Amino acid sequence: MAEHGREIAFPAFSPDAELLNIKYIAIDRDEKEKKIVRQEAGCPPALFGWQAIPEGQREAIITEGQIDAMTWFQMGYPALSVPDGVANIDGWIDYEWDNLQRFDTIYISFDNDKPGQEAVAKVADRLGKARCISVVLKQKDANDALQAGATQLDFARAAIHGKHFSPIEIKTPADFLDGLLNKFYPPEGTPLGFFPELFGKKIGFRPGEVTIWTGISSHGKSAILSQVMLEAMELNQRVAIASMEMTGVQTLYRMTCQKCNHPLPLREAIAETNKWMSGKVWIFDVLGNVDTKKLAELMDYSHARYGVHHFVIDSLMKVAVGSEDYDGQRNFLNSLTSFSQRTGSHVHLVAHARKGKDESMSPGKMDISGSGNIINQADNILSVWRNKDKEIKVRENKMSEEQERDHPDTKVCCMKQRENGIEFELPFKFTAPTYLFRRHF
Repeated sequence: MAEHGREIAFPAFSPDAELLNIKYIAIDRDEKEKKIVRQEAGCPPALFGWQAIPEGQREAIITEGQIDAMTWFQMGYPALSVPDGVANIDGWIDYEWDNLQRFDTIYISFDNDKPGQEAVAKVADRLGKARCISVVLKQKDANDALQAGATQLDFARAAIHGKHFSPIEIKTPADFLDGLLNKFYPPEGTPLGFFPELFGKKIGFRPGEVTIWTGISSHGKSAILSQVMLEAMELNQRVAIASMEMTGVQTLYRMTCQKCNHPLPLREAIAETNKWMSGKVWIFDVLGNVDTKKLAELMDYSHARYGVHHFVIDSLMKVAVGSEDYDGQRNFLNSLTSFSQRTGSHVHLVAHARKGKDESMSPGKMDISGSGNIINQADNILSVWRNKDKEIKVRENKMSEEQERDHPDTKVCCMKQRENGIEFELPFKFTAPTYLFRRHF
């Protein structure tokens, strides 16, 4: 630093002590009380302060102003200053690129205002986030902090507590501590999910999960899922159903029979059930192949407007993704898992099983039609199997009453439950006129 009339001169040298530039700051202010600043013309945008940086130094602080760099140096830190404040960041980085490679760690201490902090992010992007640390002082800049009485200890604390530019996706165990404690000890009122009595509470449909319901065509997937959703509604869980294979009337017809436990309820009972369902279930009135964007739009709105907890998509075959378009299926499952995790809702997706040689065996998870990503991305997988051999024998009077009692009408197999790994098989009796299932003991 030198004197030039009523100006303070700040010479910028190269690491080899070559004079490259001089910046002048007038002691006097202009009519608006702003600094009067100028530089020598035609000079490179060199950093100020190289002459004070030891050759083997591996850390340095870069400031927005020359006096700030001198302040940090006074506090025991090797420091450099940019030539033009937050202007021309690319210029000085391009010019000093090779010289800056000597530093393993670069502390950036720019002005504590919006332009300064926005510039910090840009500098870190260029110089490498892995080696940059943002230092923010309580005052506007280092010189203001010094004038306000900040000590060497205050500057040291600011440097120690500087903010690293680690990607937000990279976290330490400490970042998850609150969530981990809530996992073990959920706060009162935390939604824990829905554990159907129908399945003996052996499976939970938890917030942020996707469940695949699979099985052979006409084996009862939609019917038992309808009954499970009614049980959810009894517990004040809100439901939205996109049944692209049935009209809204057909969907509600089945649910009304199940709720009333009668194949032909009285008109009054139908009206009362419809009133009870209102505010608990919403029907997406869509049929045929439905565009994935349209489906996402309906789901987003239903969650935001009505606070829906469970979304039923029946079925994958009716979503506008080709049966051989495995990338499309993978992307669709990705969107469902992202939606459920983002909203804390639960998505139930019906996915048909591939055609086998007959219907005598319950399909496994590897029999789900389509991409293997359906299996991989699902949190839970349930298979519904209908005992058609029994139906034929009963119809042809080839099964005694005792045998009929001993053999279930339907089996539900849990083939995946990511949360706890529990898998199970449950037998059921089915009453066709009311579409109701009850446990077969």
